[in-house]
Amino acid sequence: MRYLDQETVSRVRARAMRPLRLSASGRAEGFHAARSSHGPGQEFSEYRAYSEGDPVRSIDWKLYARSDRYYLRRFSREESIPFGILADASASMSFAGPGAVFSKWEYACRFAMALACLCLYRRDPCGLDFLPRGSGAGVPRGSGAGHLSRLDAAFSSVKPAGRWDGLAGLAPGPAGGKRPSVFFFSDLLCGRAELEASARELSARAGRCFVLHLLDPGEDGFPWRGETVFSGLEEDGTVAAADDLEDAYLAAAARRRALCAGLFSSPRLSYFPVRTDLPLFRNLDRFLSGWLK
Repeated sequence: MRYLDQETVSRVRARAMRPLRLSASGRAEGFHAARSSHGPGQEFSEYRAYSEGDPVRSIDWKLYARSDRYYLRRFSREESIPFGILADASASMSFAGPGAVFSKWEYACRFAMALACLCLYRRDPCGLDFLPRGSGAGVPRGSGAGHLSRLDAAFSSVKPAGRWDGLAGLAPGPAGGKRPSVFFFSDLLCGRAELEASARELSARAGRCFVLHLLDPGEDGFPWRGETVFSGLEEDGTVAAADDLEDAYLAAAARRRALCAGLFSSPRLSYFPVRTDLPLFRNLDRFLSGWLK
């Protein structure tokens, strides 16, 4: 596969076997939500004192023999969580600064495939969609041995182009049932109004949305001097004196990152900056260490 090599698969497999965090009670937790029940389940959870109306079949009779009191055995059942990958394939995602190994798009594809692999190892179905609408054919949520190949082929068929103006045109979310959690990969290069609308839309359609903001190190500095032609990947170019723009550019870039972090941080939205000059697994481990917080 183009965006998922064997080393990544091996490391993801090892990562999938470990819990993502410990709960307050000290029990290991993974991707899945646990639901308590009175009946049999995958894992014993706790004892609870019997109350009138509780099912008699759930009473622990051995404990009753020792304590002369009625207790119920409670269990937790893990529920799979549907996931979706939403990838920004606008032209600006093709940017790669001086000395970069990968463009923002290529890095996002590798990161997304690693997360998809992790989800499937945890038995959570995963799908894929692209923005702007029409950038490429999405992949319905699925699982199984061949699903990673379908996701990789979909990423490989897309070349970043066009302009992203937010989530306008995205297919409607599910009308009922469990809302999927979403991994949204983007450099978030659009107007403030579109960013605000996107934050509202993601909050409404996703059970939980992780916004992974792709940042090329070349965007942090301003190496140009003298009269320079600045041509945007999604806009027409202009000629300007670079020396007069440096301070304004750096200040504007800092304000924009702060804006994105603020808009995409809420109970349903989690913001995570992804520096494309860092090794993939350094970003992946940092991301997973904050999962479910």
